[in-house]
Amino acid sequence: MNTRSTQSEAETTQSKTINAPAKSTHRLSTWRTLLVTASALIGGCAISTPYPRINKSPDEIANSNVVVVVTHITVNGAERAEFDRQTRRVVASLSGQPGLVGYSVRREILGNQAWTLTVWDAEEARQNFVSSGVHREAIGQSAAAIAAVQFKRITMPRKQVPADWSAALKLLAEPDNLRQY
Repeated sequence: MNTRSTQSEAETTQSKTINAPAKSTHRLSTWRTLLVTASALIGGCAISTPYPRINKSPDEIANSNVVVVVTHITVNGAERAEFDRQTRRVVASLSGQPGLVGYSVRREILGNQAWTLTVWDAEEARQNFVSSGVHREAIGQSAAAIAAVQFKRITMPRKQVPADWSAALKLLAEPDNLRQY
């Protein structure tokens, strides 16, 4: 048996043993980097219910005014479950609301931002919904979950209702008529 060969095998085994934790740490670091990057990318992503389609209609209806409400809510992450539960209850009640023209709800996949958009045929219909039991109860039950609210209500011709969430968010970003709580 060659002493040199035995020494070389021992050095190789020792080298593998020493480098194994380094490789493992490197793999772990790579996975952490990938997870952090994926979270950051997904955190900025949002999903929404289908955007309301305003039916094409005769000119007199297309030119009639509607009330558009866009809301941006920052949610306290620890209370997110209750906020989501209350949001589902309110959304489930919307289809039966008199005067509702359309709606959409949007939220970040992993973040704490949520948006709502509702379109009403008149201010009275919007106000009746806001005063309804399901909406009042949802606000009360999820109050601890709401860190901040931006709210905009605008009366505009039906044909000018934002065509998608991009347009709705631009409308919300304009400073006029913006309320913050």
